[in-house]
Amino acid sequence: MSIVYGDNQLFEDARIGLYDQMVALMNAMVGDDPKPAAIYDNHQILNPEYPSISVDVQLIENEEEEHTSLDVSALQDYQFNAEIRIHMEYEEREFDEIACLRLLNSINNWIETHRTALGDYIKIENAEVGVTFPESLTIGGKINLIIRKITTHTQA
Repeated sequence: MSIVYGDNQLFEDARIGLYDQMVALMNAMVGDDPKPAAIYDNHQILNPEYPSISVDVQLIENEEEEHTSLDVSALQDYQFNAEIRIHMEYEEREFDEIACLRLLNSINNWIETHRTALGDYIKIENAEVGVTFPESLTIGGKINLIIRKITTHTQA
């Protein structure tokens, strides 16, 4: 992929791509239980619907791989640390751990089968249940993954 914009736009593309994949998962979950009631594009949410999914991405590494002739373009390797959260209930309340695990499994399976839509390399690092999220005062689960994108930057 050849692009002429900077790191910030690529970062936004990764975040929006992950968000779009979670929306596609929600739309594909016809008759599934639990099905997310809402998808959010960041973790700073107030009064979320339950269950819901939020996504966030951080740039953790950017390496310049090689230059082409006359330094007109450069191959860049970007790695993003992404986190997908499942919000099941407010943090002080009981929540259905089995339902949370089922939703985590659905997300994991979706990522495994749609990995090329997210980047050149995807690695699911871990998944947890029973996690409290202070930004939203909720409890649920999360998946951490690494998304790698290799692009060619062209001088404008």
